[in-house]
Amino acid sequence: MRGVWRCGPFDPQCYTSVGVSMGSPDLLLICLSSFAAVFLLLSVLALVMRALIALFPQPIGSTDTAMLAAVAAAVSAAHPGATITKIEETP
Repeated sequence: MRGVWRCGPFDPQCYTSVGVSMGSPDLLLICLSSFAAVFLLLSVLALVMRALIALFPQPIGSTDTAMLAAVAAAVSAAHPGATITKIEETP
């Protein structure tokens, strides 16, 4: 079976140890295809998020206690001793 393997296991012309030469990959093509794959994945995730927001909308007029606590903490850090009297959300 002489001559079956054209490349040795440590031959720099071969990229695998079994002797199959893969050629030189085009770096630009690899970068573009990976960019396209990531863009496609993020687009699908954005559509899923938009569908979830449409299916489960935030109730109008509800008070978010975490938002109120964050505003109170930010105001007390910026202006110690200040009192919050009214918080309104503007569109």
